[in-house]
Amino acid sequence: PRGAAAAAGPAACAIPPGFKGPVVRLNAELLGGMIDAPDAWKILVSPASGALVVRDQSGFAGMLGLKNGDRVERANGIALALPDDIAATILRPLTRSQPVWLAGTRDGKPQQWLYLNAGSCPG
Repeated sequence: PRGAAAAAGPAACAIPPGFKGPVVRLNAELLGGMIDAPDAWKILVSPASGALVVRDQSGFAGMLGLKNGDRVERANGIALALPDDIAATILRPLTRSQPVWLAGTRDGKPQQWLYLNAGSCPG
C-alpha cells in the first residue's frame, strides 16, 4: 500500500553500514497470514543451541534465500531460540516496512541476509 511506502522513508530502504550479504525484497503485505500460522515454523526450522536451524528450504525459507542447515542466530540483533520468534522478529517488522537483518552461519561460515519490504523499497 502507498501509505506504508510513504511512512517507511529512505531509512527503511538503506543498506546498513557493515552489511555483507544478499538483499531480498519481499512482498511483506502477503506475510500477514503467516504470522497467524506458528505451527508452520516448526516444520521449517528447529531450535539448536542458540539458533534456529533450517531443515526445510522449500516455501518461505527458500523465499528468504535460506538453505537446509543454515543457522540463523539473530534478527536485528535479537537472539532467535524458538520457531515462535520468527513472527515477532522477522514477519511483524517486515509488515511494518522495517528492514530485517539476519545473522547466522552457512556451512560453518558467517552469513548475513537483509530483508526489505518490496512495497516500500522497490528494487
